[in-house]
Amino acid sequence: MPTQLTGMKENKPRPESLHPTKPFPIEGLLPKTAAEVEANLRLQRAPAHAAWCTARTTAARRGEASPPPPCVKTLNISLFFDGTNNHEPSDSLATPPDNNQCRPALSRCS
Repeated sequence: MPTQLTGMKENKPRPESLHPTKPFPIEGLLPKTAAEVEANLRLQRAPAHAAWCTARTTAARRGEASPPPPCVKTLNISLFFDGTNNHEPSDSLATPPDNNQCRPALSRCS
């Protein structure tokens, strides 16, 4: 005979409000100029540079030799999900019309 739980509250989190997403700009989100690409690269390199500066400062306070720059490589990974084709009507009405969300995204990463 199955046991029945009565009078116990379930430990569920309270529902949260959904925030509407911003509209996707027709021109896309990728950098368009060399200056924008350079700004992105500086942003990616900033944490490694800050860590190197901290290591140099620490070494200087201890009277030690300054460490060499860190060996850091950036690995960019792009994941694409084609969906379940539930949005075909809106994809057809999009400007520009598109029936495969992965194709244009993949072409921008190659």
